[in-house]
Amino acid sequence: MNATRESRLAGNQTAENLAEGRDDTSILPRAMHQTPKLIGASVESELEATLWRLMDGTVQLWQLTPALAAWWHFAFAEGSRSLQPALTRALADRDRYYESAMNPGKQLSEMKQRRIDEALDTADQAGALVTELDVLNVVVAAATAGGPR
Repeated sequence: MNATRESRLAGNQTAENLAEGRDDTSILPRAMHQTPKLIGASVESELEATLWRLMDGTVQLWQLTPALAAWWHFAFAEGSRSLQPALTRALADRDRYYESAMNPGKQLSEMKQRRIDEALDTADQAGALVTELDVLNVVVAAATAGGPR
């Protein structure tokens, strides 16, 4: 072992001296400018081909391996979850616009009250025991404009 290496190991020099004019002060050897290898890079072309076959219908979901099918289901669930708030708003808007168009001149509160009354009448005609929780659920559903018609 040479003297410089021994002094590095012994810690006799400052980090700046050990760096020998480099921008950083690490005593560890710097890796050559390598980009990190992405996970799945070795199978990317096959995965892409399988994805296209899956999208055009030449391969069915049941034909995938369990791990690949799990990736597909996870991606679908994440996409659905991310779009759920927008879908809920769109459905509520649709119901509100429908009520406004089909009941001109009426207030939205009147329409919601009509929905509540209809739902309670339907439950009563069916002989169902209507509890406070049922009434609360109907009120919440009517308030979000996605309730029973």
